[in-house]
Amino acid sequence: MWGRNSRTARLACASAAAVAIALCATPAQAQKNAPKETVSAAPLGQTDPWSVGWLGKAEGALALTLWSNTDTTTLSQLMSSLEPSTLSPASLGALRHVILSSARGPKDGADLIPERLRLLELGGETERSIDLRKRFPQTDWGKGADLLASSYELAGGRSQSACDRAADKPPTDPQWIPVRAICYAIAGDLNAASGISEHAVNADGQANTWLIAAIATMGASAKAKPAGRYDTPLDVAVSIAAKLSVPNNAFDDTPPDIALAVVRHPNATPEQKRAALRPAADGGRLTSADILSVINPPPEPSDEKADKDDKKDDKSGAKAKPARAKNDFLALALDAAASPDLKDDAKSTAIAVALKDVDDATDFHVAALALHGVLKALPRSEDTQPNAEAFARAALVAGDLPLAIEWRKLMDRAPAPAAADATDSAKSGPKADKPDSPAPDAWTEARLDLMLSFAGAPGEKPADILDRLIDAVPPAPDGPAAKGSSIAQRQAELRRIENTRALFLYVGAGRPLNPAARALLSTLRTAGRGVPDGALARIQSALDAHADGEAALAVVGQLSQDPSALSFAGLSDLVAALRGAGMEKDANAIILEALQPWKAL
Repeated sequence: MWGRNSRTARLACASAAAVAIALCATPAQAQKNAPKETVSAAPLGQTDPWSVGWLGKAEGALALTLWSNTDTTTLSQLMSSLEPSTLSPASLGALRHVILSSARGPKDGADLIPERLRLLELGGETERSIDLRKRFPQTDWGKGADLLASSYELAGGRSQSACDRAADKPPTDPQWIPVRAICYAIAGDLNAASGISEHAVNADGQANTWLIAAIATMGASAKAKPAGRYDTPLDVAVSIAAKLSVPNNAFDDTPPDIALAVVRHPNATPEQKRAALRPAADGGRLTSADILSVINPPPEPSDEKADKDDKKDDKSGAKAKPARAKNDFLALALDAAASPDLKDDAKSTAIAVALKDVDDATDFHVAALALHGVLKALPRSEDTQPNAEAFARAALVAGDLPLAIEWRKLMDRAPAPAAADATDSAKSGPKADKPDSPAPDAWTEARLDLMLSFAGAPGEKPADILDRLIDAVPPAPDGPAAKGSSIAQRQAELRRIENTRALFLYVGAGRPLNPAARALLSTLRTAGRGVPDGALARIQSALDAHADGEAALAVVGQLSQDPSALSFAGLSDLVAALRGAGMEKDANAIILEALQPWKAL
């Protein structure tokens, strides 16, 4: 811990006069029992950095020949053009499978390792990057392992191991000055932290005025604080320690694992934690517990005086709950689910409203994870049946396929319209206590079954699902569309578009079409942003040459934050190429994403 003389002496022993005064300050006692650093395990002593991998076969590890029949120049161009923050969750998953796999590197492949490390770190695999760097300490890129490890630990609130490592480094090393400064700040010695931060410089050699300003405000809350930064682990650590603000889009480029560190950091502000939810969710790192800890945080301990003041304000003696943002339907749904006084149909309605009140796929993902435990506990009954389809989609997005199948089965228990009418007519009064069970919607059921099939659900043949999907929507009327079409007509047109998407994706997934479906496909027009012909030809040529790694990277380069925005034909070709490169699970995940399970259509 910081109070031990051995580490204090190492930290304070400065050789340069410019920093001697600051470095000789005595740090205060730091946090105890900080978690130790963890890295992924793999055999040491590898001679080829590309032979280090972290995936087993069941986890999607690709063939050892992944980088065969290509060259470093081509791969360098592909890798440098990739920005993980611009990829959808499923596309990012495909990239991870490529860069995390162990394979025989191409000739001069060691020159590409810095790019592999960049993609690892920006893709949310900082621990794997640290692991790889540590295995090759003599390389230029390997020498940065300790600095990255300390920055990563500080971002996650593990200051003890991070600052122990910093104490062993030369105090005049410019790379370590920001780490040393924040270590002193976390330990409570702001004088030393401020003195050291004055010698911190940016990559361009200029004074790091942001770091200096952030540390300067830590001891004086009245000072105007700089805006927080969240792009790198060290920036995150500083922003949390100084409790800086979260500007708009501040987390747009934050890697998923760093965002998760903010969500779990004990000292991060509620604003910081909430902003970090989206990138952590998109990176597939959030759990239900993570989200609930942010949405429903435990009450903060208060001192005795504060308790007395609260009681003065509230004569009943009851302590007020912290105020929530207006229209927070997710929080309201969680409250409803926990209420012993509400019936299942009321709880079901509140949950369905929360799932509907989302702006995009990420919001739906966060809501689905937050409500996962609730959906597991909610009875599958007549009371909850009206919202079974929404709950099945939420369970699917939350990654719980068995639960999604259970909710899908409940949809089949809906009474047919005739039976429902007969039941109602036999009653002497209205159904006051029971929700109306909607008539079965054949297209909605088929669409959900289609999604479940791409998630790996057993059961009906995929071709039969597609037939039901197509048969459930009437063909488009001949001639130009009529003006002032009804809601039903507009819905039918939207569903015909989705059927077209499904037909193209079936081809990309390698699923057979019957003669009638093939004939229909030939009459349909694609929609969405086109994929360049040259890019598709290049990918196919790489596959023909058995350059699977090159083909996979080229596919990922054509994907975006929303695969559903791509042309149906282009996306079909891209997922077919992923299958050709041995990445069928990733192809299915991208198809499922393109089917937009967060939307009710």
